[in-house]
Amino acid sequence: MNGDELISVAQAARESGWDENVLRIWVGSGLLPSVTATNGRKQLRRSDVRNFAPPPTPLSVGQAAAILGVDEQEIRYQVRKGVIPVRRSTGGHYRIDPEVLSRISVPPRRRRASPGTR
Repeated sequence: MNGDELISVAQAARESGWDENVLRIWVGSGLLPSVTATNGRKQLRRSDVRNFAPPPTPLSVGQAAAILGVDEQEIRYQVRKGVIPVRRSTGGHYRIDPEVLSRISVPPRRRRASPGTR
C-alpha cells in the first residue's frame, strides 16, 4: 500500500475510525486536503488521513478554569476584558480553544474585602 494512494472518504472513515460525515466536514472546510476525482467525488491521500490531527475540542468555562487553576468567575471576567477569546456554542455558552490557554497567563484578580470584614 502506497502512502500516496487515493482512497474514498468512506474508506478513510473505515481505516481511521472517524465518522464519515465528520471527515466530509473537515474536507469541506479545508482542514483535510482532498483531490477531486474525474467522477466529481472527493478522494483522500492515505498518508494525509494517517497523519491528520483533528482540531481540538473547545473547552467549557469550568474546564478552562480547572486547567488554569482559577475559579469560573475569573474566566468569565477575563473573557469580558478581552484577555480570553471565546466562541459561543449553539446554546450560547462560552467555548474556549485549548490552544489559547497555552498562550495566556491569567492572574487571579485581587478581591476587596467587604466593609466590616477582616
